[in-house]
Amino acid sequence: IYIEEQYLAAPMLRDVLRAALAKPGSTLDVVIVISDNCEDFRAIADQPGYDRARFLFLKDLITDARVQVFSIKAYYLHSKVTIIDDVFVNIGSANMNRRGLTHDAEINAFVLDGRVEEGARKLARDLRTRLWAEHLGMPLTASSYAELNDVGRALDILRHKRPPTSKLLPYTTRNPGSDYTFQWTNVADPLGF
Repeated sequence: IYIEEQYLAAPMLRDVLRAALAKPGSTLDVVIVISDNCEDFRAIADQPGYDRARFLFLKDLITDARVQVFSIKAYYLHSKVTIIDDVFVNIGSANMNRRGLTHDAEINAFVLDGRVEEGARKLARDLRTRLWAEHLGMPLTASSYAELNDVGRALDILRHKRPPTSKLLPYTTRNPGSDYTFQWTNVADPLGF
């Protein structure tokens, strides 16, 4: 599972990922790419609260070696992309939280491309390959494209062989112990669930 997300602070998503990783015999790998900082809305930006909410989301996931979390300092990552098994793509403007998926004015496309190549859907695999090449700072040559197309080899590059041009930095924990209550998790569910 590849998740590229601006906020990533929803407990319900964390719990689903933890359950999938805990299934007996699971071969699941999770790669998460996030922005290093919250958006700079000077009047409402709360970096310590944002760091705390992100820590609460990630703390039980980052102890699993199959989970790789990176931040990007080179630019603000505003995208919302999920790619599963190089088959399914979710891309759009909705953040992966209750607010983004239920009552913000957002839209996402869920794509299951009909073009299958070597067991992968072409759109999903090509999108993941291009995003990883961009974040790794790897020009897309025939060789690098083939290397990143192979998800096993691509995961090895992410884990152990990131080039010096990479914009990906391993996630570092910030604000793990504050008693700050992050308000996004307290938004009432407008549908009453």
